[in-house]
Amino acid sequence: MRALLLLALLGACTDDLPPLTNAKSLTCPHPGDLPFRLETTGFVSGDNATLAKNDTRVKDESSDTMGNPGGLVASVYLADAAAPAATPISYRGAKARTTLTGGLFATPLPGENVSLWTYDGTAWQTVGRTTTGADGYYELPATG
Repeated sequence: MRALLLLALLGACTDDLPPLTNAKSLTCPHPGDLPFRLETTGFVSGDNATLAKNDTRVKDESSDTMGNPGGLVASVYLADAAAPAATPISYRGAKARTTLTGGLFATPLPGENVSLWTYDGTAWQTVGRTTTGADGYYELPATG
């Protein structure tokens, strides 16, 4: 049985390419240098870059997948009446920030690139890429 690790990331906030690492797992929400190259770096929007710099508390959301690789799986967003299945599922989440004292309140990061990666025990592979909507949410449909 292979362990499956999924991670949604915004591009690194730098113009220079950071060194690649040999990491087999990453720490969220700030993974540091990565073991793979992203298609883009930095924020798409200057307003979002300023927001993330000023409001440093990460309020990102992401879906979890439960189950066994090659077997039945389910997203935490599975409808109450639905059953786990051995079919591709969608991954959802949001990118947002708040102030250190902002509590539950968050400001979305719209129009930003998000990518989903998996480590299969041998190598990192990209599963999909999308952009956050006006509300900061994203969805990677039926990625397999």
